[in-house]
Amino acid sequence: MPEYICTMGPSISSLEKIIELYHLGLRTIRFNMSHIDYDINEILKMIQQAEKEVNGKIFTLLDTRGSEIRIKVPFTRQIHKGDILTLGIDFFINIPYSGLILSDDIIQIDDGKIKLKVLASSGELITVMALTNGKLKNEAGMYLERLSSALPFLSEEDIKHFHLAFSNNLDWVACSFVRTEEDIQRVLEIKRIYPNCQTKIMAKIETKEAVLNLDKIIQISDGIMIATGDLGVSFPLHLIATLEEYIAQKAISKETVLTIGTGFLRSMKQRSFPERAEVTDLYQDSILQIKLCLVEKQQLLMTQAVF
Repeated sequence: MPEYICTMGPSISSLEKIIELYHLGLRTIRFNMSHIDYDINEILKMIQQAEKEVNGKIFTLLDTRGSEIRIKVPFTRQIHKGDILTLGIDFFINIPYSGLILSDDIIQIDDGKIKLKVLASSGELITVMALTNGKLKNEAGMYLERLSSALPFLSEEDIKHFHLAFSNNLDWVACSFVRTEEDIQRVLEIKRIYPNCQTKIMAKIETKEAVLNLDKIIQISDGIMIATGDLGVSFPLHLIATLEEYIAQKAISKETVLTIGTGFLRSMKQRSFPERAEVTDLYQDSILQIKLCLVEKQQLLMTQAVF
């Protein structure tokens, strides 16, 4: 049976539902710190009870928010291709940006679902034109390489969440927007405050810098998560499948735990066709299954040769 990581939310926040999903393959519960509206300590108690009921292990994974740029709008707004908007009036972002956003820049929002072209930049007021249709939603992520690269790896909120993970001895903590192995070292420094902590460190690969520094990041991490959505705004679409295979093969060769993030269920509820991340995930899964079977066959042949 496949094993799944399920994100905690209102639809599964009951003992009965966790037990039900366990029998369908749930093995890890993910706490998404970007969108959390529940008491983690209460959920942890529920997980412990579920483990007793199913006589099995349910792992926990805290996924940090990371120093991501997020937009602020008072209400969800439908925009259409060609609409003219002003950053600083129609929507806001959560970091200083004066001088860092330039004319002709392409701003991507919500994993690239919305693209905005910068027409004019004047201090805090940035005039943009919508290149796509979509919904401008509060707290949606925003990406512009120059701006994103200027952010610190650890925010105050992230530091608080790392302490939460380590003090509760959760099984895994996923580090968002990792760029270099030094970022993982900073997380390990926080972990050393808790000498009995067994929490493992998973590096999320979702930035160009992380791909460039992949070997060193894998070497210092316990696991790797390929965050396809964010890779899709950092790299051109046609490179995503190749990148997934490259990252996955690196992790497998180093015998590092590998996770590929996707969003199948949400897409199936809303669309009759898959998202780009899902297509590349299906492709990647097929390739990996073939290669893992070949590795197992090779090991079996070696064993037969020895005995």
